[in-house]
Amino acid sequence: MSNDDAGGPIVGRWRLHRGGVVNIWQYRDEEFDLSGGRVIFKGTNGSGKSRTLELLLPLCLDGDLRNMGCKGFDTVSMSRLMLDDYAEGTMRLGYAWIELRRTLPEGGESFLTCGIGVKASASSRQVSDSWRFVTPLRVNKDFALMEQDRPITQSRLREHVDEDAVVQGQEAFQQRVAAAVYGITGGNRYTDLLHLQRTLRNPDIGLKVLQGQLEQLLSDALPPVDPEVITRTATGLDNLEGVRRNVTRLRRADAALGEFLAGYRGYARGVLADRTARLERSEGDLQRATARRAKREKERAAAEAELRRAEAERDEAGERLDRVQTELEALKASPAYSALGDLEDKEATVASQRRHVAAALAGAAELRAAEERSIGAIERAAGTAVRLGAAVASGAAESREALGAIGLPQALAALPEVAPEAARRTVADRVLLSPDPGARPEALDRPAAPPIAVAELEAA
Repeated sequence: MSNDDAGGPIVGRWRLHRGGVVNIWQYRDEEFDLSGGRVIFKGTNGSGKSRTLELLLPLCLDGDLRNMGCKGFDTVSMSRLMLDDYAEGTMRLGYAWIELRRTLPEGGESFLTCGIGVKASASSRQVSDSWRFVTPLRVNKDFALMEQDRPITQSRLREHVDEDAVVQGQEAFQQRVAAAVYGITGGNRYTDLLHLQRTLRNPDIGLKVLQGQLEQLLSDALPPVDPEVITRTATGLDNLEGVRRNVTRLRRADAALGEFLAGYRGYARGVLADRTARLERSEGDLQRATARRAKREKERAAAEAELRRAEAERDEAGERLDRVQTELEALKASPAYSALGDLEDKEATVASQRRHVAAALAGAAELRAAEERSIGAIERAAGTAVRLGAAVASGAAESREALGAIGLPQALAALPEVAPEAARRTVADRVLLSPDPGARPEALDRPAAPPIAVAELEAA
């Protein structure tokens, strides 16, 4: 948390930026501008300059309520700061906080807020609870420690910041600050650093410097040397001869290794040349593969475009199908469609009747053919009768001639002429020949049987 010689920021180093005290001592809600890492408090003796600094540093970096005083351990009582001259209730809540800022290497800035919350009881005249917090959120920017003109509780603070940002113990708080601000993890280095800070902030240090006691003061402020470090150093001095022998062996090993490397370089160059040739071939293969890939990418783009066109056509066809389906459903629900169904039923009936009519017409045609065959048979029978009549008439004539010759001409009367009319006759008729609905009866000449005088034949 230091500045460079020119007063500008050191990239990556934390610097004091803001600080504040909420409802502790005579402060209600005060914020101090520490921009640039410096602040000046001006006032007469006893006005509270030192007390204000004690409420900020190193309290907000170590969380130690008993080491607040600049003159040593337990020289300042937090319970008295909280409860003296306080008459607003039986319990008092208060906060002290500082905000650190640093410039990031990649640009921009980040912030870190460290603080401590205190709760004191007027009945016991003691600090009943305390908690600490370390968070990247900023007081009065991202969250507030005062709400409705009252300091927030510990549970409310946990709601504002991350749950893990609030800790109870002093040691856990110091470990977090040491890691986040100074990059110190483990060991007693941060404790030693706090000891040095507390020593150097003593207001009597200026007098000791004038008295020439600065060297002794700094020596007292530094932590004692760790006995383990002294032991390791002494052991190292005792082992100097062994170190010398190790150095001699290492030199011989270095010479042998140099001879080995001299021969190994040629091998390495050959391997490198082979690898270079393989790399060049691989680069050629890569270029060809890249060209093929570009070609395939173009083909894929064309195929995707074709696919999109096909999908558009499919969607359009689907929409047309939906419209046609809707129209078809509406058509089916219309009276005309119902009438069409009745018409189809009637057409089926008409087709059935037509088949019956066609069958009847075919039967009539068969009957006419049979009639014609019957008339032909009658004509043949009539011809036989004519021939028989002619033969009988001829025999009768010969008999009369024979009777006349013997004097009996009247004995046999003249026989009637048996000559039935055998000529075919036709009868004009109108007959239905087609089963079509518009068909009409047509004129047709039908054969008729020849007349035969059967009664005359019976009389004769």
